[in-house]
Amino acid sequence: MNSLSLIRYRAIRAVLFVLASALAGFASVAGTFDRSFQVNAPVDLEVLTRSGDITVRSGSTGKVSIHGKIHLNNSWFESGRKAEVEELEKNPPVRQSGNSVRIDYVNMRNVSVDYEITVPENTTVRAHSGAAINRWKGSKAMSISKRDRATCNFRA
Repeated sequence: MNSLSLIRYRAIRAVLFVLASALAGFASVAGTFDRSFQVNAPVDLEVLTRSGDITVRSGSTGKVSIHGKIHLNNSWFESGRKAEVEELEKNPPVRQSGNSVRIDYVNMRNVSVDYEITVPENTTVRAHSGAAINRWKGSKAMSISKRDRATCNFRA
């Protein structure tokens, strides 16, 4: 290998390393939250998200559990978002009214949330999603509406 080829090789390796390091920071998990709700009849679950995965599994009777993973789509021009993440961890957009549970849109720029939700059988799920992948596992009653580029996978 001549010296010019060696310089090119090292330059390409350096550029690839910098790009890989930069991409690793994008969409990293910045925080999490957990919420549980007691229910006593068939549940009506509505999930609204612009981006982020939605996984719904069948679980025990009388309880809805929600685990959220907060992702920041970081940019070199945006820093100091710890306060936003902490606010979302303390006050996620999750509400209960009787046997209805609603997960609302996150209104923060470059923030997405992956939801892992466990519901009782006979739950009706309505999901409105942007660019997410939705997975349903084991719940019997499903009412699905998808928009944009969402992909829905159904597994019994």
